[in-house]
Amino acid sequence: MEIDWRISETDLLKITDFVNQQSNEYVANRVAKNINYHRLFINRDTILHALLYSMILPNMKHSIDSPVASFFKKRPSPFIYVKIKTALDVNEYIFNTLKKNGILLDKKKSPEFFAVNFDLLESSNWALIDILKKKLRYKEDKQAEREIADYIDTMFKGFGAIEARIFLQYLGLTRYEIPIDSFVSEWLNDFGFPIHISTTALQDRGYYHFVSDGIQLLCNKANIYPCVLEAAIYSFNEKNIPQ
Repeated sequence: MEIDWRISETDLLKITDFVNQQSNEYVANRVAKNINYHRLFINRDTILHALLYSMILPNMKHSIDSPVASFFKKRPSPFIYVKIKTALDVNEYIFNTLKKNGILLDKKKSPEFFAVNFDLLESSNWALIDILKKKLRYKEDKQAEREIADYIDTMFKGFGAIEARIFLQYLGLTRYEIPIDSFVSEWLNDFGFPIHISTTALQDRGYYHFVSDGIQLLCNKANIYPCVLEAAIYSFNEKNIPQ
């Protein structure tokens, strides 16, 4: 069975107007990193940052100025490979480092999952670095993005489709595959997306791909990258969070 995605000129005008209205530094940074590949680095430190970021962001307040955002902007970073490698207990180190920076998490979830995933990266001699660098050779390949997102989803403990795409987006490696979280789903439902998006159903990989196909088609018609639309939705949500 096939779905006929029908996109009107009104839909295209609505979405382009929306993205243009969210023209700001946050959206500009997304364009610089994920579209223009400005200051894109793939190494052990950036992979660990992306891993931790993608594991804690879905569980924290969705805010550009949250402790999470501040932590990852910190320089010098308190979170680098050398420090984690030499930690006596990775779980404890992650938990305590985050706690010192105002990020409180369940020790038996994100920090524990991170420790398991760190061991996985170590045991594979960081083979993921070469896989991700290879991805850079196919910058406009939607299928390549999806395949590596599904690979990351399967590879890391505590991950789902959203976490996998946050991971790749943080590294600047995705233009088409975006994290379809509750904020994106709500915005698309309000926008008038052809199907009502269920956040529960998004846990199914096939359904996630189906919704992502619709988003990508809509953005293609509007000449907008999905990652830029997601940044605009994030920015819009930030402006409308009750203070």
